[in-house]
Amino acid sequence: MIVNLGDREFKEIFNETSFFLPKRWDGKDFEQALGELFNKYQNNAFDVLFNLNDSNTINNIKHDCAINMERHCEAILKAKRKAYARANERMDRFYDEYRKKFQDPRRQRHFSEEDERMARLCKESIAYYCDMIIEKYSNEVNNSQRNNLEQFLHIYFKIAMSCSLIQQAVTDYLRGFPSDAYDRIDVLMTNIINESLGQYQKSTWLGEFYDTSSLKLYRAVSVEENVTHLRERIFHPPYNLSSKVSTNRYSIAGFPSLYLGTSVELCLEEMHNNPYEKYSICSRFEVCKNHNRREMKINVLELGIKPQDFSSEEEARDNTLEENARIKNLNKWINNTSVRKNYLVWYPLIASCSFIRAHRKDPFAPEYIIPQLLMQWLRKHNRSEDKFLGLRYFSCYSERSSDLGFNYVFPTSGLRFTEEKKYCSLLGTAFVLTRPLYLHNFKNIEDCEAALNADKKLKFFYED
Repeated sequence: MIVNLGDREFKEIFNETSFFLPKRWDGKDFEQALGELFNKYQNNAFDVLFNLNDSNTINNIKHDCAINMERHCEAILKAKRKAYARANERMDRFYDEYRKKFQDPRRQRHFSEEDERMARLCKESIAYYCDMIIEKYSNEVNNSQRNNLEQFLHIYFKIAMSCSLIQQAVTDYLRGFPSDAYDRIDVLMTNIINESLGQYQKSTWLGEFYDTSSLKLYRAVSVEENVTHLRERIFHPPYNLSSKVSTNRYSIAGFPSLYLGTSVELCLEEMHNNPYEKYSICSRFEVCKNHNRREMKINVLELGIKPQDFSSEEEARDNTLEENARIKNLNKWINNTSVRKNYLVWYPLIASCSFIRAHRKDPFAPEYIIPQLLMQWLRKHNRSEDKFLGLRYFSCYSERSSDLGFNYVFPTSGLRFTEEKKYCSLLGTAFVLTRPLYLHNFKNIEDCEAALNADKKLKFFYED
């Protein structure tokens, strides 16, 4: 009985194309499609990570994990709802009730902030249930195997918990209870955020953009008039035109966000139309961390890793320069055992955010449920007037577009730059950009991107 997190065993978990992302589905029953993927993933992870000849014991441990995982999720949800409804001084009574109900002698009650309390409660609860299972099967493992079993149970418990909470969140949302769905995502993120993926120092949850000099971001939009446009035209949609903002993967309808890509080609692919049939303008964006002597903090959550990146050594193919650099760094990065372990836990969330939209003309997209709830959680837990957040992900428009680079999404803060300039004051002072260029003025996309890169006159959108 051992926990295998070696290179071969880890890649074996994702060796089936059914786990590859972005995920295409039949567009009929999103709950079912998600459930089938998660069930297969959990079984595959269990079989690869956990080796035991006794099949009955394996099935029993799976069963116990499932039961205790459900108890954990429900107890944390109950704790969260009570915690947010009551004042802090009444929390101790609940912890007494919780401890008594589950007979946990190690429960601690000295917490200060609600979020800290919930994180501590989640951690202790997982440890408690894992200890229960280890104790139950202690006669079937020796001392040398016990530590491995404990490591495995912590990993598998979080995998099962992630799958369950995401599935239940989708069910709640589709049943008309979005607040209940958010509560489940809140519990999920409380459990896993401190084990986030940290491949790039410039784009991690806990880190900042330490090196933004080499980061080139682009944006393309369709326009009706063949006239000269100012920079603000290609910035995020203004607040006074929120009624024209449709639903997007990481933003709800009516809420403006700034979507950027690492290549012009990727941006045009995300526009969902032929850019040469309509007028399209493009600009290059750069992060400006210092403005008016104020240090701007930038946090970006990493969701840009696909499981097929781990499956084998990358063969030569037609990738962009950034894609080749990403793969080169990735091959070194995945040798880290802790990173592989974290990815096992984060895969359900990344997968649930990476379904290709089946019905693009429909007003509602079930594929966007979890991404939008995730962005709400990030915004709620990252409020600050000197910090803005973002999220990096691979394109999910198509399999082809997912290899073109990365997308970045930065939600607006709701704060206006001025009464006349109805744009986000935080994003407005965080990015400088080039004057928009018309794509149809160039022979091809590459020439347009080259012209944008050659333009050194980057300004804030309000400086035109």
